[in-house]
Amino acid sequence: MGRYRVNLEVGRDGSCMAHVVELPGCIAMGATREETVAAAREAIARHLAWLRQHGEPAPADDGIDVEVAETVSAAGSFPGTPGDQVGFFASDREPPTDEEIERALRWAEYSRRDLLALFQDVPRQAPSTGSGQALDWSPDLPAGRQAAGPWTMRRILEHIASAEAFYVTRLDAEADRGPSSLLSVLRDAASRRLRSLSSEERATVRTPRGEPWSARKVLRRFLEHEHEHLGQLRELVERYRGS
Repeated sequence: MGRYRVNLEVGRDGSCMAHVVELPGCIAMGATREETVAAAREAIARHLAWLRQHGEPAPADDGIDVEVAETVSAAGSFPGTPGDQVGFFASDREPPTDEEIERALRWAEYSRRDLLALFQDVPRQAPSTGSGQALDWSPDLPAGRQAAGPWTMRRILEHIASAEAFYVTRLDAEADRGPSSLLSVLRDAASRRLRSLSSEERATVRTPRGEPWSARKVLRRFLEHEHEHLGQLRELVERYRGS
């Protein structure tokens, strides 16, 4: 039986987000703590299958035991909205090793391939009109996803790109620089920055604008955030194809 630790963020309404310590990037959400822990078991099984699919030596998921390692309070609720602060856990203080950084970057590349594969047959122009960008197509999405305008495919991609750049800037003393543009350019820059971390940077916890960030937390969010939006993008692509 595999044993996994999860860190929980608990929102004001009792909703939760679980972060699996041994599988950075593996997350689960639920309306209650109990629902989230149960969802974490299912998320771990899916994540292990995803790793095996990409050739990683992941263990079999025949029996998954989940232990809550730490619980912190969140100002908002889950699923959250862009700009919400992200929880900081005791495990985020541990300096990542060279091997852990390379593993995170390898897993991030798998996620990026999955993301880009979604758009292989999405045309540049919307077929219904013959004009306009298909990436700007927008269906009627649930109200909670339209607080700042519709979540078009383009907007989600730009959000992923800007957030990835934002996470990397949390490693710098001056942590208020804006993001660049293209996903590929940002990923290359992020990879170079993560690989160049000094021992001191790997062990340092910075608190830009009152939110604690460490190298391990950056690695965790680097992996988690794209996974959070893959399902949302998949839904938009599928609905677009059927429109």
